Amino acid sequence: MVHTDDPNGLLLRHFSTWAAAKSRDVDVELLGELIRLREYDDLEPTYWPAGSVEHLLLERWPSKGDVDVPDETTLVETLDGWFRFLRSTGRMSGRSADPKQLAREARRAAPRMEVVAGDRAEE
Repeated sequence: MVHTDDPNGLLLRHFSTWAAAKSRDVDVELLGELIRLREYDDLEPTYWPAGSVEHLLLERWPSKGDVDVPDETTLVETLDGWFRFLRSTGRMSGRSADPKQLAREARRAAPRMEVVAGDRAEE
């Protein structure tokens, strides 16, 4: 459920509708949280430069305090869907990396989140 006070709520609702039409299994609430975390880096939800997914998952996520790691498959599918949604609807910033490259970053970084989160929990 997308919160009505979320500044990205409309965009997330459009994504949810798009994902349902494409029969993609995504977690819009998780995506909303990921987008909010990117605000610390002053990155728009439609701008995804190379390296930004890895930074988000391996640095920004564990630094937020909660070290619980989302389900790897759900995370990767949600981000892959988000990048495809942005590109196919013309919302992705022209300065962003290729959606396939971003999805590869997510697939590489997601399995390492558990280790990074464990390291942060021990601090």
